Amino acid sequence: MKNLIDYLRELRKKQGKILLLSRLSTKHSWADRCYFLDEKYVQTKHYNHRNILYNEVVIEFDDEEVNKNLVLATEVGKRLAKDHIRYSLWHSGNKSYHIHTFIDHKDCKNIRLLKKVFMRYYTRDFDIKPDMRLAVDGHLIRAEYGIHEKSGVYKTLIKRSPDALRDNEVSSTVWGLYSKGVTTVIRRGISQDLAEVDKCTCVKYLSDSTLFRENEDGRERALFILIHALKKKHSKEDLKTLLIDWYKYSGGYKLVDSQIEGKVNYHYHRNYGIYTMLVELLEDLGKEEVMKTCPVHKGVKNG
Repeated sequence: MKNLIDYLRELRKKQGKILLLSRLSTKHSWADRCYFLDEKYVQTKHYNHRNILYNEVVIEFDDEEVNKNLVLATEVGKRLAKDHIRYSLWHSGNKSYHIHTFIDHKDCKNIRLLKKVFMRYYTRDFDIKPDMRLAVDGHLIRAEYGIHEKSGVYKTLIKRSPDALRDNEVSSTVWGLYSKGVTTVIRRGISQDLAEVDKCTCVKYLSDSTLFRENEDGRERALFILIHALKKKHSKEDLKTLLIDWYKYSGGYKLVDSQIEGKVNYHYHRNYGIYTMLVELLEDLGKEEVMKTCPVHKGVKNG
C-alpha cells in the first residue's frame, strides 16, 4: 500500500464509514469533510486527515524533542511485539510519531476506556505520556501519506509488522486493568453528579465559547452536558438561544439551529447523570488541569 487510497480500501473492510478531511494549510478550515467513497468524495483531492477506527489504537508522542518521540514510539513497538501484537510505526511529517494497531475488543462496552488502559499499559514508566484524546471514538488523525499542513512533509511509514491491519488479542493483564477501570467508572457515576454548578469552573470552561473554540472536537458532548447543567437556570427558550449562540461561536458547524433546539426540547425535562461524561470529556480534550483547579471537582481521578 503505497498511497492513501489503497490504504483506505483495506481499512474499509474493517469499518464501513471512514471520515476524511482535506486541510492543506493552516489557513484552511476544518470543514472540508466527506466519507471515503461517498457522493462527496473526490478521488483526485488530497485528504490528509481521517478518523481513527472504532477498534484502532493510535499511540502518539508529540514532544518538542523529535528524537525522543521516535525512541519512545520504538520502545512501544518492542513491547507490542513481545506480546505478539502487530503494529505499524509512522512519522507524522512534523515532530510526532504514531503507533497504529487494531484490537479485538470482544464484547467490551466502553471501548474508549479499553483504549486508554491499553495506551497507558504500553507506555508505563515513560516520563512523556501519549495523547489520550486519541482514545475518543472517531477522533481525527493524520492520514497515511497525508501532507502535514505546517511542515509540508508527508506522513511516512517507518516500520510495519506482517499483517499489521489484522485485529490483535488484548493481553489478560490489560483486560484485568480495564475491568478495574470499569468498576471505578460505575462507582463514580453512581456516587457523584454535578452539584454547585455556579461554583463549577469545569462547566464555566465548557460554556465559554471563546475558550472551547480551541478544541477540534467534543462540541456535541459538551452541548449535552451544558443542557443538563444549565437548564435549572434558564427557561427552555432562553437555553435554546444561549446554546445556539454557544455552538456557533465555539466553532461548531455540523448541527443546524433546529437540531440544537430539538436536543434542548428532548432533554429539558429529563435528568441524566453527567458527571462521568464531564470527567471523560475534559480528559479527552487534554484539559485535566481545569478539573484539578475546580473547587467542586478538585482532585478527581478518572478511571
